[in-house]
Amino acid sequence: MKDISYVPEFVPQGSSAAPAPALTLGAGAQLYEIYAYAEVTNISVVIGACTTVGAGGFLQGGGHGVLTPAYGLGADHVLEIELVTADGSVRTINAVQDPDLFWAVRGGGAGSWGIITSMTIQAYPVTSIGAFSFVIEPNPSQNLTTLGIDFIALLGKYQNTLVNSGIVSLLIPFEAQYILKFYWPTTTSQISSLDPFFSELLTLSYNYSIASNTTSTFPSVSAAQIESIGPFFDSLNFYGASNQLSSRLVPQASLTTSTSVQEVAEAIWAGTQILNAPLQSGAPGTFGVAPPFLLGNMPAATRQKANETGANPGLYEAAWHVLFGTAWTVGANETTRNAIVEAVHTATNPLTALGIRSSYQNEGDAFEINWQQCDFFSLNIIYHS
Repeated sequence: MKDISYVPEFVPQGSSAAPAPALTLGAGAQLYEIYAYAEVTNISVVIGACTTVGAGGFLQGGGHGVLTPAYGLGADHVLEIELVTADGSVRTINAVQDPDLFWAVRGGGAGSWGIITSMTIQAYPVTSIGAFSFVIEPNPSQNLTTLGIDFIALLGKYQNTLVNSGIVSLLIPFEAQYILKFYWPTTTSQISSLDPFFSELLTLSYNYSIASNTTSTFPSVSAAQIESIGPFFDSLNFYGASNQLSSRLVPQASLTTSTSVQEVAEAIWAGTQILNAPLQSGAPGTFGVAPPFLLGNMPAATRQKANETGANPGLYEAAWHVLFGTAWTVGANETTRNAIVEAVHTATNPLTALGIRSSYQNEGDAFEINWQQCDFFSLNIIYHS
């Protein structure tokens, strides 16, 4: 289940499509194994940032990563799938064999349609990755809530342009420090798209100071993942602890005016306060206050293909994927655990109040009430069924 093989000229069964380079993956292959294989094979593949994730579940949820703004979701690049369906049949499905099932499996929910045994995804030439990494500190003599909201709004003002230019942004705003990162494939994305953001940031030097700034270029996507992106996300994960997540996909339409951008920024900050209410006291078994994650790696390049996979159309429409979450250990008592779960669950309420209801199922809230209408699964799945 962890086999990985490169096929220089892959043609799906029963298809007359032109041969394309591809990787065939056992469903148990983890992303770090795939990146390592791609590096030695001298290819690029469209997979994710958290490298301990398994390929099968990642691609069945849609799948976003560093190449997503420029290339699309991972599900957009699946060429063929082998799976065992509930009747015990082993099926090989693609765009011409069982096309409806092939459509649904790509983004329609891990484990929902059968047991995946292998998947074949398209491979691409090696592309280098540029990266900026900043630690930004708000002026402690000013109102940190106002500065936090204003900084989220500052990035939000330019987020549509960035994602449409193939540039990934990542903002993690702690109250007294903001982690800000940008990644882009150098062969397809224009770094000049970042100029307006930086120009405006420089005019706000009284409000914000840059505590650190690192510029990097990686020779390949795999190198960027292995050396930088993967270890960074690993450092943020509480492996072995219990955790809870909730999320919202902020559509580009919600970041088109200064008023709407400000409303989204205020909602994200308000959600963070809800999240942290049970964490402020430092109860046993908890890890302190938690920031939101604003992931700007949505599939702008394949937005017009939203109906071609079973993935939630909200992914294709989004500019930001906003995550709330925290972890706890066995030291947390039942009262604390219940309070954390409820806080994570309700942290999305301010965004929901703005009409922002869509969520990414692989990083969504297990207690989402109206999931059939607005959350994990594509409405297309319901209609298609």
